[in-house]
Amino acid sequence: MARKLKNINGPWYVGIDLDGTSVGFVATDEYGEVLYHKGQPVMGARCFKEALHASEARMPRTARRRLQRARGREREMERVFAPAIAPTDPDFFVRRRMSYKLMRDDIAADPAAAAWQGLLDGYPTLAHLDVDLMESDGPRDPRLVFWAIANHVVRRGHFLMEGNDVTSDNSDPSAQVEALVRELDALGEACGEAIELDGGALGGMGGSWTARELQKAVSGAVSVTGDDIDAKIARAQAKALGDLVAGYKANMDAFALKGEQIGKISVSDADALDEFLANCPDRLAPTIEAARGLYSAWRLQGLLSFAPGKTLSHNQVAQYAVYGLQLRTLKDLALKYIAHADSEDGPDEDGLALYRDFFGGPKRSGRRGYDKVLVKKLDGAKRNMGYTAYDLNVIPYEEFKKRVERLFKGTDAAKDPAYIDMVAALGEHRFLRRIHTTDNSAIPYQLHAEVVGRIIDAQGGFYPWLKDAGPHILKVLTSRIPYYVGPLDSSAAPVDAHGKARFSWSRRLPGHERAFVAPWNYEEHIDTDAAAEAFIRRMTGKCTYLVDEDVLPANSLIYERFRFLNELASIRYTEDGQDWLPLDAAMRAAVVEAASDGSVMTLSRIANILSRDFTMAHPHVKGVSDAKRMTSRLSVSAWIAGLLGVKSLTAAQKSMAEDIILWNTVFEERSILKRKVAKEYGDILDEGAIEAFCAKRLKGWGQLSERLLTGVWVDTARGDMCIMDVLEQGAPYGRFRGTSMNLMQALSDTELGFRARIDEVNATALEKAGELGIDALPGSPALRRGVSQAMKVIEDMASVAGCAPAKVYVEVTRTASNKLKGKRSRSRAQEIEAALKALDEDARRDLDAARLLRELGMFDEKEINERLYLYFRQAGKSLYSGKPIDIARDASVDYCVDRILPRSVRRDESLDNKALVLYAESLDKKDSILVPQHVQRKMAPFWMYLRRAGLMTERKINALMRTQISERMLKSIVGRQLTETSQECKLIAAVLEATYTGVKVVPVKAGVASSVRRRAGIPRSLKANRYHHAHDALIALTTGRFIETRAPMWSNNRAFYERIMRDIEAQERRGGADSELDFFSGGFFRNLVDYDTAEVLWDSDFERERLVRACSWKNLRVTFAPYEEGGAFWKQTVYSPRDSKTKLIPVKGDRDAALFGGYSAQTFAYFMIYESEGKKGNLFRFAPVPTSIASKATDSLTELYARSLCRESGERFVRVVRERILKETVYEAYGERFRVKGLKTAGPVRQLALDAADTRLLRIVERMVDGEQPSPRRDLESDAKVLCRLWARLLALAPANFPRVSKVLKLGALKTPEDVFADTEADDLAKTVRAVAESEVQVVELLSGIRGTADVRPLGGSAFAGTLSMTFDKIINDPKAGFAIVDISAAGLHERVSTLG
Repeated sequence: MARKLKNINGPWYVGIDLDGTSVGFVATDEYGEVLYHKGQPVMGARCFKEALHASEARMPRTARRRLQRARGREREMERVFAPAIAPTDPDFFVRRRMSYKLMRDDIAADPAAAAWQGLLDGYPTLAHLDVDLMESDGPRDPRLVFWAIANHVVRRGHFLMEGNDVTSDNSDPSAQVEALVRELDALGEACGEAIELDGGALGGMGGSWTARELQKAVSGAVSVTGDDIDAKIARAQAKALGDLVAGYKANMDAFALKGEQIGKISVSDADALDEFLANCPDRLAPTIEAARGLYSAWRLQGLLSFAPGKTLSHNQVAQYAVYGLQLRTLKDLALKYIAHADSEDGPDEDGLALYRDFFGGPKRSGRRGYDKVLVKKLDGAKRNMGYTAYDLNVIPYEEFKKRVERLFKGTDAAKDPAYIDMVAALGEHRFLRRIHTTDNSAIPYQLHAEVVGRIIDAQGGFYPWLKDAGPHILKVLTSRIPYYVGPLDSSAAPVDAHGKARFSWSRRLPGHERAFVAPWNYEEHIDTDAAAEAFIRRMTGKCTYLVDEDVLPANSLIYERFRFLNELASIRYTEDGQDWLPLDAAMRAAVVEAASDGSVMTLSRIANILSRDFTMAHPHVKGVSDAKRMTSRLSVSAWIAGLLGVKSLTAAQKSMAEDIILWNTVFEERSILKRKVAKEYGDILDEGAIEAFCAKRLKGWGQLSERLLTGVWVDTARGDMCIMDVLEQGAPYGRFRGTSMNLMQALSDTELGFRARIDEVNATALEKAGELGIDALPGSPALRRGVSQAMKVIEDMASVAGCAPAKVYVEVTRTASNKLKGKRSRSRAQEIEAALKALDEDARRDLDAARLLRELGMFDEKEINERLYLYFRQAGKSLYSGKPIDIARDASVDYCVDRILPRSVRRDESLDNKALVLYAESLDKKDSILVPQHVQRKMAPFWMYLRRAGLMTERKINALMRTQISERMLKSIVGRQLTETSQECKLIAAVLEATYTGVKVVPVKAGVASSVRRRAGIPRSLKANRYHHAHDALIALTTGRFIETRAPMWSNNRAFYERIMRDIEAQERRGGADSELDFFSGGFFRNLVDYDTAEVLWDSDFERERLVRACSWKNLRVTFAPYEEGGAFWKQTVYSPRDSKTKLIPVKGDRDAALFGGYSAQTFAYFMIYESEGKKGNLFRFAPVPTSIASKATDSLTELYARSLCRESGERFVRVVRERILKETVYEAYGERFRVKGLKTAGPVRQLALDAADTRLLRIVERMVDGEQPSPRRDLESDAKVLCRLWARLLALAPANFPRVSKVLKLGALKTPEDVFADTEADDLAKTVRAVAESEVQVVELLSGIRGTADVRPLGGSAFAGTLSMTFDKIINDPKAGFAIVDISAAGLHERVSTLG
C-alpha cells in the first residue's frame, strides 16, 4: 500500500529538477517509494515564466532618463528666459508646449501667436536663426534668442571629445590621432608585437576625404613588427584598423590570440558597439574607443567643411545652400533627359509624368508638404516616387541612389559630365545628403556650446540679464551626471532586505536631503566621493568561486601575477624530445624574475633561461596557447615600479598600487581619479607621477577575488598555504614536491582541500543571505526566480507532511544561456580556411595545403560535419597512424571518430578529445584506456607539426600524449562526477538551510542522471507534455541515493575503478547498451552487496523497475505560477491616424489620436471581474487592467477603474468581485480546466499523457523534424507508417481528454496522413513527410498547452489552428458553464475553488 505524505512518520526525501522555466518535483520515503496525497502521487512539475535579463529593461530605462534630462534642460531654459518673455507674451511657453494641438487657423486667430509664427517663418532653418542672432547689429526678439539657445541646450551633442579644446576653427583631429597612436602602442605591448601608426600620414585628413580614402590612409600608415610576426597577420591587422576608423565593419579576429574568436564590428553602429565592447578582450577595448573618437573627428570634419573656420550653424547654412544647388542639378537632369523639357516638340508627357512622380506626390489637405502615409502606400516598382520618398524618410539613402539610377536608365544622361559627377557623389554619400542624419551624432557638445556662447555675446550687449545668465546657461549645456553618482531620486526605488534602495546609490550631503538636484548643481548637494565608493561596491562583479566576494581589477598586481603563474604552470620542457616535464619551483622563479621588467616572455626566452641557469644543452619548451609566447605578462607591476622609481615594490607600495589601480579601473572621469589619488597618496606620489598614472586608462575586471587567491587557507605538509602559494611553490607533497600546479589542478586536488574550504566559506555567506530572503541572494533575477519557485514547492509539501524533508536532491538543467557558451562566432569552413592560409611555405608544402583547400571548396558550410572538420584539421590523415584518409569515403564504416580520453576518464565531447582514425586502429586501442605508447612515439612529430601549424590545440596534444592516470587525477575524476557546483544548487541549499534546520541538500550532476535515464530505457520528449520535469526529479533523487550508497568504493579502490573503466570502453566499442554511459551511471545497474553481512545495499533490478513504472504514470501534477505582466504600458510604436486600421490610444491624454496618432494597444498586467447593472439586469464583466493602472493600483483605484468602465458602457457599477486574476490562473468551465492566457485566449491545463511506446513514436517523428534534410528515400515508407500510427493514437486520445481543443482544431475533419500520402507524387514524398511530421508535433504541443496554435495545412487545415478563444464575459454569465476560479498551491497539494455567487 502506498504511503501518504500527510503527517508522515519518519524521514522523507524531495527530488528537484530545476531549469529556467520549470521545477520538477517528487516526494519519496527514505527507501525511494513515491508518496501519495489524496490518491495522487506527490510528483509533478511547476511551470513559471522565465525572468527577463536586466539588459532588456536597460535600454528603455536609459532612453527614458535621457528624455527626462533633456526635458529638464528645456524647463531650466524656460525658467531663465521667463522674466524677459512673460511681460510681452505671457502665453509663449504654454503655446510652445501645446504646439502640437494648434492648427494654422488657431494660430491665425491669436495675434500674439500669429506674430510669433511670422517671426519664425522668416528663417528657413534653425541654423539660419543662429547665424542671424550671432551676426545681427541690433537686438532680436527674446523669444527668438530662447528658441535658438534652447535647441542647442536640449540637443547638445556627444561627450567623446571631453577634455579637448574643440571649436569650429580648431576641430583638428590630431588629438584623436595621438590617442589612437598611444592605444596601438599599448595594444602592441599586450600582444607581444609593435603596432605603430604614422600620425603624419593622417595630417591632411579633412572633410573632403571619403571613407575609402580614410581607410587606405590608415591601413597604409600602420606597421606591425616583432618576433615571428607573419606578414599576412600584419596586413590583416592594418586592414582591420583602417576599416575600424573609416566606419566599415572591421574583422577584429586579426588581433585574436590562438584559440580566441572576437568577431566583426563597426564603430558607426553605436548599439552594436556598446554590446561588442562589453564582451571583447580588455586589451582591445581602448583601441576600439580611440578609433571611434577618430571616426567621429573625421565625420565632424565633413560637417564643418561647408564653411571652413566658421561655426557649426554657419556650416549648416552653407550645407543647406549646397543641398539646394544639388537638388536643382538633379531636377535639371531629369527635365532634360526624362521629361525632354527642351525638346522642340515640347515635353514628353510620359516623361513629365515620371518627373512629377519622382519629385512630387499627394499633399495633405489643409497642410503644407506631401502626405507621408500616401507616399508610403503609392511608392514602389510601378511608381518611382524616389526623391519625395527619400525626403519624407520613407526610403534610405542607398535605395534613393538606386531610384536615381533607375530613373535615368536607358537615357543619354550617362554621357553627361554633370550626371557622371552626380553618380560619383551619390556613391560617396556626398550628394543630397540630408542635413539631419546620423552624421550629426559626430557633433561634440563643444560646438553647440560655441554657438550658444556667440549668441550670448552678440545679444547679451542688448540684454544684460542674458549676459549675466550666460555662465549658467553654458553650465546647463555642458553638465552631465557622472555615472558613478547614479540616479538622483531614490524616493520610489525598490528596496532590498536591508531596506536600502536596490537601484539607487547617490549620497546626499547633510542638510541637503530635500534639495532639488540637477546635472548642473549636483556637486552642491551630492557627496560625490561617497557615491563613487558605493558605485564601486555595487558594480564590481562577483568571484567565480566565492559567491559574495568582489572580483579584482584585470590589472591588479595580484591578478596579473596570478595569470602569469597560472599560464606558467602549463609550460613543459624536454632535453631529449621524449619526456616533457613541468618547470620546478626554481625554474619558475627564474622565469618570473626575468619577466619582472614587463616584457613579453617568449618560449625562446624561457629556453635560454633553462640553458643559461640550469645547464641544459638544448632545451625545448611548449605549453602556451599562442605556441610562441606567453599571453600574460607583468607589465603593470613594472609600470608602477617605474612611476615610483624603484626596481621592485615593497609590501606597502603593493598595497597602495592595488588601491589606485582599483580607482583607475572604476573612474573614467580623470578629475575624480586625480583628486582621489592625491588625497590618499599625495605624500607618496609626486605631482608628475600622479599625472602619469591618471593619464593611463586601466580597464577590465578579472573573474576571481583577492580572498580566493590570498585569503583561503589550507593546512599542508609545508604549513598553511593559499592559492597563490601553491602557484608559486608548486605541489606541497609527494615524490614530485614543487611540481607546478595551475588553478584548476589546485582546486580539484582533494588532498589539498581548497574546494572543501571554499564550500565552507560559501555556505557561511549564503546562510547569511538566505536568512534575509530570496532577493538578498547573489545571482541574476532568473536564477532567483527558479530558486523561489522550488522553495514554494518544497514548502507546500512540508505543510502537508508536517515536517521538513530530511534530504533534498537537486539536479540543475543547463539553461539556454549556458548552452550558448562556446558557440562559434565563425563557421567551421572559415576556421579551416584561415588556418590553412596562415601556414608558411614549408608547412603548406608538407601538409599539401593546396589540395586541402581545393577539397574544402567542394563542400558547403552545412556539409562540414564532425568527420570532415577533423579530416581537414588532421591534414587528411589518420591521427593514430598517419595513413591517408579517403575523403570520398570518410563516412564509411572503415573510419570512425575515436575519443582520445574515453568517457570513463573524462566526459568530454569537444573536438579536442576526438580523432578521425581507421576503425581497425580504434580496436587496437581497446586494451588501453589511453593512447598506446608505441603510437605516441611514432606520431608525436606529426602531432607537434600540426600544433605548430595551428591545426591542433595544446589541450589535444596533452590528451594524446598522456601516459598514465595518477592517483590525483583519479580522485579528481570521481570528484567531478559526484559534485555539482552550479550557482542554483548553492542558492537553493542556502535558502533551505536557512528555512529548515538540519535539512541536507544533495546536488546531482545532470549528466549522470541523464545517462541513467537512457540506460533505463525511459523515453523523454519535451514536446509531449511537462511530465519529463517530474521524471527528471525522480531520476535525480534515485541517482543521488545510489551515489550516496556507492561513492566510498570508487574513491578507495583504484583497481576496481580501472577494471570497470576498461569494461565500459569495450562495451562502447562494441556498440552495446553501455555505449552512452560513463562509469558512474553504469554502476547504477549493478547490484551492490555487503559481502560481510550478505545485505543487498543496492538492488539494481528493483530500482530500475520502480523507476520505469513511476515514469509511466499518467496522473502527475502540473501547476502553473500565475504572474502579473510588467514592463511598458503600451506597445511602443506610434502610428499615424491614417496609417492604422485599429483604434489608436492617445500618446498623451490631451492629444486626440484621430489627429495626432497614437499607440496601437495597451499592455495589460492582469484581469479583474466586476459586477454591473444594465438593461439585461446584473451581469459579471471580465476586464483587463492596464499596466499603467496596475503599477499604482490600490483597492480604491481598482474600483475607480471599474466604475469608469461602467460609465463608458452606460451601466451602473455594483461591486468588484475579484480584483486580480493573473495570467496563468486556472479556471473551470464546461467541465474542463483552462488557464487564462489573455483577454480572449486560454490554454489547457491537462497534459497529453503518453505511454512509453507512444513517446518513442513521438521521438521518431521529432527526429524527422529536427533533421536538416528530409529522410533518405529508403526510409520514407517507414517514416510514413510511423506518422500514420502516431496520428491514430492522437485521434484516439484527444477527443476524450481535450474536447474543447479537439473541437477548435477540427481534429475529426482533418485529413489523415494516409490520405495525404496517397495524394502525394513520389518526387514530393520526402517534403510531404517532413511537413506532416511538423504538423503532428505541433498538434501534440497544442494539446498540452506548450504552444498556442498549430500549423495543420499539410493535413488540410489552417496555418493557425487550435487557438482557444474564450469570450469570458459570456462564459462567466452562462449558468451552464459552471465558471469557477481555481487557486492551486505550488505542488498542487492544496486548491480552492471559488464561484462568482
